[in-house]
Amino acid sequence: MGATVANKIHTDKITRSIGKYILISIGIDSYSNNKPLYNCENDANAVNDVFMDSQYLNLQKNGSHILLSRNDETTKQIILEKISNILSNVNEHTNIFFYFSGHGCTKNDNFYFILSDSDKSIESMISLEEIKTLLVNSNGGNHGNVSI
Repeated sequence: MGATVANKIHTDKITRSIGKYILISIGIDSYSNNKPLYNCENDANAVNDVFMDSQYLNLQKNGSHILLSRNDETTKQIILEKISNILSNVNEHTNIFFYFSGHGCTKNDNFYFILSDSDKSIESMISLEEIKTLLVNSNGGNHGNVSI
């Protein structure tokens, strides 16, 4: 029994030091104007599962998450809305993790995430800079780490 209490104290201590966190995990297999992919949704789900099951990064207790993998969820408008909504919970103890599995491209020296509704124009995609700006500037920049 003593070892169980000691393990719980140890786990709680590590969890507090990690802080709260937000996971944004996006996987896109189906595209309107690109070749389909076959494991991106599974990848996004697997990353989400790791965070849900981790002893120290338990989403149930320590954070919140967005998991977007269905075609109707992976449009530019919905992704940006959901990210903006979840970032309203950020404070100085929040670490933010962003994961994307799907098509991407580089145009004019910038990287773009291609979304399920993206056409060939960069306006229909989300740039890495847009994502970085959204995440890094959340709560006025008063947050923990950001990992992309």
